[in-house]
Amino acid sequence: MAEPALAVISNSKALLKDIQAAAQEVEGLKKERKAINQRIQAVREGLEAKGIDKKAFDDVMKYFAANLADRDGYEDSRKMVHEALSEIQEDLFTKKGDEE
Repeated sequence: MAEPALAVISNSKALLKDIQAAAQEVEGLKKERKAINQRIQAVREGLEAKGIDKKAFDDVMKYFAANLADRDGYEDSRKMVHEALSEIQEDLFTKKGDEE
């Protein structure tokens, strides 16, 4: 009978070292990602301090990062959703107690 795969793997010192190295690399990358995310947040907050809405900035960045076909589909859908919701916005988004 063949030895179970896990037993073979656990006996491989080289593979165990590879796993350890991979874990250390992933942890290092997570730290780098955290630092990068903090820098991105600082840039966004700098724009917000100048009056630019962070969400609007993010949305337009995502829009321009998309390929042209995706942008066209997005624009067509956005226009249709805008038209549909503009007809019912008061009923849909008025919160209880906000009525005049």
